[in-house]
Amino acid sequence: MIYDAATKTVVYDSPPPEFLAGVAGAKALYNGFVAAPASIDNLQMCVRLGLPVPPLIAYNYDWPRHLRLHPKPFRAQLLTANFLTLNPRAFVLSDMGTGKTLAALWAADFVMRQHPPGECRCLIVSKISAFDDVWRNTIFTDFLGKRDCVILHGSEKKRLRLLQEQHDFYIINHDGLGVGAVSGRRKGVALDGVAKALSER
Repeated sequence: MIYDAATKTVVYDSPPPEFLAGVAGAKALYNGFVAAPASIDNLQMCVRLGLPVPPLIAYNYDWPRHLRLHPKPFRAQLLTANFLTLNPRAFVLSDMGTGKTLAALWAADFVMRQHPPGECRCLIVSKISAFDDVWRNTIFTDFLGKRDCVILHGSEKKRLRLLQEQHDFYIINHDGLGVGAVSGRRKGVALDGVAKALSER
């Protein structure tokens, strides 16, 4: 695999047959190699095809963090942010103190930047005790006004009102996800209220 940072192009010498059909803008070259734009969608497809990919976020991100406290991301944070960026569904099982919160926020911010402003947002599901001390404070401190958040907590009416506001990050507790959902014996779960609004978003 070759990655050209100047043109943001990735080149493979022997990708699987699905590459040309499944990767947007992929082209066969004269020497038998194939090339494609190194967009986030394309690299996620390459990961699914089992191909090696460049650390996309390392080449294309300005790491919006509080420079007085942390001048550079830890190696574990760089690996975690890149992993989350390239794998839409993933678990992070790193130890405490390895910078998981910031890595997850950076990955979300990077993905949001790949879309027109305001089109892509992030839902954070967290325990209530981490709302302020972990998530809100980290977003406020390390994005320095570039991103904002809202905590979806309180009555159902209040949560619905806050959900209609335009923010980058929405923070909710686990039980809050199900507010308005009604479980029935025959028809499964019927969504209403906050649960329906989140599902539609």
